[in-house]
Amino acid sequence: MNTIEEFDVYSLSIELSNEIYKITERFPKVEQYGLTSQLRRAGSSIHSNLAEGFYRDSLNEFIRFINYACGSAGEILSLLQLCYETKLLEATEYSGLKNKTARVLTMLKFLKRSLKRKLQS
Repeated sequence: MNTIEEFDVYSLSIELSNEIYKITERFPKVEQYGLTSQLRRAGSSIHSNLAEGFYRDSLNEFIRFINYACGSAGEILSLLQLCYETKLLEATEYSGLKNKTARVLTMLKFLKRSLKRKLQS
């Protein structure tokens, strides 16, 4: 692989980030520096960490940054639940974002496992 764009998880995480930006545009102004900011930062952190780790040119570094991306995905899941429970998200929005985040997290874990196998061989 020559570029980070060749990874499906990278594309999906950008898609997730874009959806988070669109949905949080309608959050109340009072949440601008709270949930809106946290969700957006966590969303953009996934693909940013993937790119940063990939371009460090070391499998160990890439794995380390995938771990950071996994943490950001976990943060998104937690924040989405809070947004749903506080009525900032409708059930269908919550479900869609939660499922997409879970898919990203699963893909990150598979990528990490694959890279670890590569290191061991």
